[in-house]
Amino acid sequence: TADAVVEMDAVETRMGKKTIEFHNVSKAFGDKTLMKDFEYIFLRNQSVGIIGPNGCGKSTMLRMITGEVLPDAGTIEIGDTIRIGYLAQELGEEEKEQSVWEFFSENPGFYNQSPRELADIARKLRISPELFYAEEKMGQLSGGEKVKLQLAGILMQNPEIILLDEPSNDLDLETLEFLEQFILETPAGILYVSHDETLIERTANKILHLEQIQRKLPILSRHW
Repeated sequence: TADAVVEMDAVETRMGKKTIEFHNVSKAFGDKTLMKDFEYIFLRNQSVGIIGPNGCGKSTMLRMITGEVLPDAGTIEIGDTIRIGYLAQELGEEEKEQSVWEFFSENPGFYNQSPRELADIARKLRISPELFYAEEKMGQLSGGEKVKLQLAGILMQNPEIILLDEPSNDLDLETLEFLEQFILETPAGILYVSHDETLIERTANKILHLEQIQRKLPILSRHW
């Protein structure tokens, strides 16, 4: 049951793996209740797929973790040393007008990377190291290039948790396959919103169906 999952996760939290905890969190927009008294603990070793119909609160859950949206009630606790990387559904208007170089030059982690470390990140994401310094506008890039460059920026921050909001939108088959491998191989815990059933099936070891949570049904936990 959901209660059993939370209780089991709480044991691991006491062992020093605390990352993100939702305690009695409620959120509504108008008369639409997205969650009520929601309890959940995310762990470092989890790959959590967040699913549900449009408007059920999937992106809102991620934005509450980043602090962009506040819960109506309850608390969201984040471990003191936890670094969180966040890939939003779309680039902001200012980011679209930035060159690739400008996009990375505003990333504090960019200057902490040695040339070798940058090359390692580029190789992991299958992009050219020279692209970090390109003058091309971010908004002019393909969907796959934008996702890979944003993931590069996230990795430069060495996060323990990565939030991905619809990362598979507008991607070609090659980049979709890359994204699947990224989720499976990245040591950070990953929480991601997706409508891609194949991606969820292949990569998630826990699934949060927000519409079912709203109806007080159990959280689906899978292990492999």
